[in-house]
Amino acid sequence: MNTRNLTLGMIIVLVAAAAFIATFGFRDPGIERTGPAFLPRLYTGALILLGLTLALSRRPSTDAGGAPARSLVGMAIGAVYVAALPWLGFVLSTLVLAPSMLAYVGVRSPWVLILLPLGLVGFIQLFFTVLLGIEVLPGQLWQ
Repeated sequence: MNTRNLTLGMIIVLVAAAAFIATFGFRDPGIERTGPAFLPRLYTGALILLGLTLALSRRPSTDAGGAPARSLVGMAIGAVYVAALPWLGFVLSTLVLAPSMLAYVGVRSPWVLILLPLGLVGFIQLFFTVLLGIEVLPGQLWQ
């Protein structure tokens, strides 16, 4: 068994299990079968299964030399995004995160760095706000 895969798989399982347990603090919708905790529980359940699959994998790790450091930087960018969401809101946070992450993974085209985040935010705004009637996170700075 590969110790690197085992370690990473168990970290994934523990983080996903903590997120799964956190969903029990969501409000209970009463009659409805699927409440606000349904999708997070589904996703964390799938993440637990994937983490177990990685932990029990017998394949050797294909880790490149600088991959752990690159992964940590990518996770740090994601953590900054999650921390900024309540304050800046979805639109502004995503318009900053998406080009940052794209540039970090090596995308250099200014068209892609500008148009892809705008298209992503526009699509999500249209889908949730217009079609589903759900307001995306506005951010505390704008309220």
